[in-house]
Amino acid sequence: MRSVFGFWHKRSFLCSLIFLAISGFLLYSPNLNQGLFWDDDDFIIHNRFIRNLNWENIRFIFTHNMASQVGSMSPYYRPFLIMSFWANFAVGKLHPFIYHLT
Repeated sequence: MRSVFGFWHKRSFLCSLIFLAISGFLLYSPNLNQGLFWDDDDFIIHNRFIRNLNWENIRFIFTHNMASQVGSMSPYYRPFLIMSFWANFAVGKLHPFIYHLT
């Protein structure tokens, strides 16, 4: 009986994940072709660190706040977000579709 419960538990967990993924995609899909906006100017368009990733830039990203790349102050420390912007830039430059998809 225990193995049957384990099977159903794994199956319901997998179904829940699939449901959440499909729901999230359907909810956000209308925005895939929209442009970059609001703080994207600072964090993506004018961010020199995502255009040229080297060890000096990586060190800066992991030791400073998020807005320091554009000379501003910010309470946000999100180095992995900036690294994801770098990956998006490497794939699609400044095309908004890539950023909105990820």
